[in-house]
Amino acid sequence: MKPSLRGAALGRFRIPLLALGIGLSAMAGSAHADVILQQSFASGLGSFTSAGSVSTSSAGAKLTAALLSTDGQITSPALSTVGYTDIKVSFDRVTVGLDAGESGTAEYSTDGSTYNALEATTATTSARVSFSLPASAAGISTLRLRFRVSANSALESYTVNNVALEGTPGGGSTGSVPKPAIGKFATFESGHVRPMALSSNGLKLYVVNTPDNRVEVYNTQSGVPVLTESIPVGLEPVALALANDNQLWVVNHLSDSVSIVDVSTSPARVVNTLLVGDEPRDILFAGANNKWAFITAAHRGQNTGFDPQLTTAGVGRADVWVYDVANVGTKLGGAPATRLNMFGDTLRGLAKNPAGTRVYAAVFNSGNKTTVLNEDLGDGGLTLPSPTTDANGNAAPRVSLIVQKNAAGQWIDNGDPTRGVAPTNWSSRVKINLPDYDVFTIDTTGTLPTVTGRVSGVGTTLFNVAVNPASGKVYVSNQ
Repeated sequence: MKPSLRGAALGRFRIPLLALGIGLSAMAGSAHADVILQQSFASGLGSFTSAGSVSTSSAGAKLTAALLSTDGQITSPALSTVGYTDIKVSFDRVTVGLDAGESGTAEYSTDGSTYNALEATTATTSARVSFSLPASAAGISTLRLRFRVSANSALESYTVNNVALEGTPGGGSTGSVPKPAIGKFATFESGHVRPMALSSNGLKLYVVNTPDNRVEVYNTQSGVPVLTESIPVGLEPVALALANDNQLWVVNHLSDSVSIVDVSTSPARVVNTLLVGDEPRDILFAGANNKWAFITAAHRGQNTGFDPQLTTAGVGRADVWVYDVANVGTKLGGAPATRLNMFGDTLRGLAKNPAGTRVYAAVFNSGNKTTVLNEDLGDGGLTLPSPTTDANGNAAPRVSLIVQKNAAGQWIDNGDPTRGVAPTNWSSRVKINLPDYDVFTIDTTGTLPTVTGRVSGVGTTLFNVAVNPASGKVYVSNQ
């Protein structure tokens, strides 16, 4: 049975540099704030220094008390708030075993010697807290943050993580480092297709950073995403998906490759690179237990290793590269299990049914069975449909004529419905055939995935595709 397709005109939005969909309400109040410092202690202290007993883990920096030696503490380097006002510091914290008179203390200093307390807590439930610093903390280059535990036993501790310092730009003196003048800046950035992925437990968010050729990793445990890691990948990543919680696949649009990232370790690292067709765009896992990885690409490119037959009639210009997730090949660039060719010009979006037995691939530039007739071709030129003059009687310039193939197979213009002029049949002037294949269906249940169907008449520029998990209907957005 053919899938039911619905063309949907969806509003476009641009994901500026990092697209975040979590904690928007929590961040709404800081819409105009810049992040001056953002530090996770999951894999080390970063720019902070330590004294006493300090250790780091996924939970953060654990500051442990000591009876006869220095209690644990960490201190930031000198931080510049020049050009900022409304300075605010936020962090996650929890204490263990602290008694009366003991505390985990957060402090700040504007001169590096005298520290002022933000809080002294014995809270035993992990929470994220925020504090606004006084005006004296703005517009300086000597702001420091310090966290310390004050207790008497090695069983007592204060754990801190995800420290963020924010400020509103535009305030104070710019000091010796003036802001650059605003000028013209042009950048080329490939369009996002699947820019975010969330771990199965919802605690890690992976986001493509397209112009910087990285994937940014956010900890979402507190409800507000906190940057914890930045992973270098290929050039201009535009899509990513998790094969499982330990392995992230990233589609690199400009380097025609897919980076396979081991995210079970910290720092995460690229463990394999697959070379695919030109300008890959989307990735999806489907089949039994997500056995297969599907990647859309153009039927050409520097990494393909085959003759694309670009001048051969009937050869499709769109491919889906299919890899066995458990066996991507041992040769340089990997080895696809199969490559599915489709008669269209560049695939973009992918979607699958809830069972993962069918994958739908939408052709980005699928066309709509139209072509252009030039006015000075044979038969004495074209007789263009009305109107041929403006309101003052001035003749319209000679232009080409757009014609479209109708259901009867005739190439016709639009006529002039307002004046009752019927469309003209131009079939004698069109010597080509333009198929209109929009969405292809891939069956994943066999030994290898195969193309089993295609649907026409969906749209012209198919931007993305999705499946209703309840009804199984396929929805395609038209740009």
